[in-house]
Amino acid sequence: MATTEISAPQGISLANRMPAKRELERKFLVKRLPEGLSQTTPISILTVYVKVGKDGSEERVRKEGGKFVKTLKAPLKSQLGPGALRSEDEEEIDEAKFHRGLREANGRTIEKSRYVLYQNERKIELDIFSGKLKGLVTVEVEFANEDEYRAFRPLSWFGPEVTNDSRYKGRRLAVEGLPQDEKLQKLMRKPKQQITCGFDEGLQKAVALIDSKRFSSGSKCVVVAVAGPSASGKGFWVKRLEWPFCERVTSISLDMFYRPDETRTNFDEKGAINLKLAASLIRDLKAGEPILIPSYGFDNKNPKNWEPRYPREFVIVEGLHALSSPIIELADVKIFLETGIWDQIVRRILRDMKERPTFTPAGALKYFLGTALPMQRKYVDPTKKNADIIVSTSYNPHIEASKAEHFDNQIKYRLQGITEAKIIAAGALRIGEFRQTDEYINPPEPTSSKRERNSG
Repeated sequence: MATTEISAPQGISLANRMPAKRELERKFLVKRLPEGLSQTTPISILTVYVKVGKDGSEERVRKEGGKFVKTLKAPLKSQLGPGALRSEDEEEIDEAKFHRGLREANGRTIEKSRYVLYQNERKIELDIFSGKLKGLVTVEVEFANEDEYRAFRPLSWFGPEVTNDSRYKGRRLAVEGLPQDEKLQKLMRKPKQQITCGFDEGLQKAVALIDSKRFSSGSKCVVVAVAGPSASGKGFWVKRLEWPFCERVTSISLDMFYRPDETRTNFDEKGAINLKLAASLIRDLKAGEPILIPSYGFDNKNPKNWEPRYPREFVIVEGLHALSSPIIELADVKIFLETGIWDQIVRRILRDMKERPTFTPAGALKYFLGTALPMQRKYVDPTKKNADIIVSTSYNPHIEASKAEHFDNQIKYRLQGITEAKIIAAGALRIGEFRQTDEYINPPEPTSSKRERNSG
């Protein structure tokens, strides 16, 4: 390719420099963030446009992580369009020179997080802008020659191409802000769509949405609120949600924030939980401050111990009222777990028998029908409309029955034509007798039933 003379902004000298690198690239808007982005560590970039030439050339300084770089760029003529080919002359500088350029730039700056991805061996740079350009997401692909440039096919998550649209050049973004472009506005005003799915799919959708919020918001901490009625499986589902994020996540149960009250009998009313205190501490955690949360339990209704929680990239808050004010105002991702009443009854009895020794099966059922269910319909069910994702968590007897502490294996069959005398004559020993009354409760769609037995 023939050498082209570089045009520099007024006052910029390119004398005595090495030949500039040629940059051949295509730029696109982004329809959606690619899956697995959380596995890539972003580079924080602050770009400062010190001088801008009328011919499209520029002098800029940039902070990339802990490195400082000065770059001279100028457009080169190309049959591919005015934005495809540029010269690039780059050198490392010290921090003092960067700050000098920052003072001279008069506010011509761009803040963004850059994710370097690869398709086979091709480098792809995804930029998520923040500050005055928040909401803009672009992707750039660089090519070695024009044949590669023309042959490239955009990936499925790429949006409209803006390579030759000068409004998306960094120097104009720094001066003019977000372009008044219908393509961009359409991507930014996507209507909210509530997703409804099953347990495993819900986990996948939640992880993808959390990743998306982490990168699109530019926030150092994403708060995930998980709500749902009593015995909808919130605790178990949250533990599964934590797995992909490992040590980068911390979880908080709103159950820890019950107001101390030894006489409390209604644990499901909204006022029983100090949501104001919970929101204050979550806000501190989101701001990067470590916190202490009360250690509450049914055997410790006046907690003296406090548990530490430390800032992480992701904070999961779960509880009956996690999608209610004031918690929902802090949430970036909102998830609601729904399940049937019958599933709740089975889980409540299994749980209460294990965790609340004063409860009997009849007492657990009475509390659920008389207290928990009315509170659910008043406070919890209305928050379902606030969710981004609704997850169905139906009772799975093959898994959840293992939570029962006592098992009774029986073989039953009807005896016909066999008297008690014949059984004793065969060697059986009569040790006593008892009578029992079984009451069965069948759900509307009877795939299983609940039996309550009184024996005597």
